[in-house]
Amino acid sequence: MYDIKKGTFEKYQELRTKEYLENPFAKAIQKGDNYYIIEKNGEYLTEFLVYSDTNVLACPDPNVFLKAQLIKEIMEVLKQKEYTYIVTYVPVEDTQKIEYMDNTFKVMKRKVEQAGYQYFEYKVYL
Repeated sequence: MYDIKKGTFEKYQELRTKEYLENPFAKAIQKGDNYYIIEKNGEYLTEFLVYSDTNVLACPDPNVFLKAQLIKEIMEVLKQKEYTYIVTYVPVEDTQKIEYMDNTFKVMKRKVEQAGYQYFEYKVYL
């Protein structure tokens, strides 16, 4: 259903305007963290990055975990790359996503604070 492929910084540059090339996401791609591009029917849909030092999955689509088929395919790709878990953060006030995460995935969660905001850190087992 989705085509998930390993991306490069050059591909990231093609997809972005110049002001995006200095952000933390771009720097992580340049550093060598695992960057993937998702297409559907040959059209760019979104992208994601897995930071190699923390296994944090970063995606510009904040609702990627609510898209059942897409997240299933992302997790399958990551399993094939020998990941055993990924980490993501959900704001404590996002009750819909918290309920979905708690009821859909095998997780370990804890409350954390970053820059004055409260989140649940989810370790999602693949």
